[in-house]
Amino acid sequence: MKIVLMGGEKDGLEVPISGSRPDVFYAVPNLDDEKIRKIKGDRAKAELREKFAILAYSFRPDDQSSRSRIKMYRDPKRDRVRQS
Repeated sequence: MKIVLMGGEKDGLEVPISGSRPDVFYAVPNLDDEKIRKIKGDRAKAELREKFAILAYSFRPDDQSSRSRIKMYRDPKRDRVRQS
């Protein structure tokens, strides 16, 4: 199953997921994604992704999603606030 992020800087990005569809998916801003790619080690990358994932994308039940490809739309009011 894949979710497709619609709107914002991640528009059109397809993300494979396992399990059920989330109500909200948090993506990493492009600038932070570049920082993460430079880090070595899968565990360190996963920890940074969790820390930097602040852009909210929400599922809209009335959308034309299929079972294997689910569209999720940018939802700025649900963004996480980055903690310093």
